[in-house]
Amino acid sequence: AACWRALALCHCEAGDADQARRCAETALAQDPSDGHSASLLLIDAVTRGELEPLHKLLEHADAQKFRISAAQAAFITQCITKVRPQSHVHVRCFEFLLGCSREEQDAFAEAGAAPQQLLGFLLEASMECGEP
Repeated sequence: AACWRALALCHCEAGDADQARRCAETALAQDPSDGHSASLLLIDAVTRGELEPLHKLLEHADAQKFRISAAQAAFITQCITKVRPQSHVHVRCFEFLLGCSREEQDAFAEAGAAPQQLLGFLLEASMECGEP
């Protein structure tokens, strides 16, 4: 899985989003607990504005197949806050990250993804896409 994850990052940096996604999906299929690959797929789903892939990832997370670390949450947040316009996919992703942050508030705050910040991003995304 580590090799596929590394390939996904290389393709991501090269701007080949489709290949990056395939590599990250392969890595996650080989290691369902791989939070790094899941992070890349979360970012990809938000960037593309696709709810279905995001919901599948969130179902895996709910089943505790993978866990997002504080550093990964900060990286995801940094990437998806740049994606405009914001959509319902942003809202779902921020809700997920906010839920993750509640377990380790101090670690998330130190990594740059404090629950208060995530809540602010969630509210901004909700207002931008007209979701209550």
